[in-house]
Amino acid sequence: MSHEKAPGALSLQDILSFGYLYLLALGIVSDSIYYALLDISFMDYADVLDVLLTPLRYLEREPRFTVIMILITGGSYVSIRWLQQRHTRRARSDEAYRERLGEDGLKEVPHRLRILKFLIPAIGVFAGYVGFATGSGVRIREGLREGTLRSDHRVVFVNGEEAEVRIVGLTGNYLLYVPANGRTVLVAPVQAVVRSIEHLQREQGERARSDDPPPAAHDRSPDR
Repeated sequence: MSHEKAPGALSLQDILSFGYLYLLALGIVSDSIYYALLDISFMDYADVLDVLLTPLRYLEREPRFTVIMILITGGSYVSIRWLQQRHTRRARSDEAYRERLGEDGLKEVPHRLRILKFLIPAIGVFAGYVGFATGSGVRIREGLREGTLRSDHRVVFVNGEEAEVRIVGLTGNYLLYVPANGRTVLVAPVQAVVRSIEHLQREQGERARSDDPPPAAHDRSPDR
């Protein structure tokens, strides 16, 4: 038995394609803004996987940001859902409402609300990522100018040297870091130069600062 797809309905393939493009755009825009504020061309050091992982990196490393994104998506969805139910009730019981919209309007409103149920959260999330990337980039740039960035990792290089650094970016192939009290971002190829990366434990009672940069795409030891 065949089932015809409702007009305007998206297939699973369509949803996956739009989702892929959305994540790609989200990663490119937010990371490009963040690294541009540090005078770094992010696309010179990133690949497609790094870009696609950007949204997950933010959610994994910044709990407050995760909560905000949940509130934006959940609040938008609930609001549109309420409007859909309100329209359904009024279309059944309010004769003046039906006359004002007409037959075409009664059919068009649900269609528009279905679109808004996905469009508004998507715009809100996109704006949230862009705003967070911008704020993080500005704070890191100020720390670079003043030489006040706090080291958060210990890096062991293949030649045996160790350094406490502030990691401002880590892609699949490159480590972007600032030496202690440094004012310049250095770039090192991970596989050729870095032996391991260790996260420095904060002292008890010390709270995480909000100027932490977007987290690394691959926060693990790059030992080979």
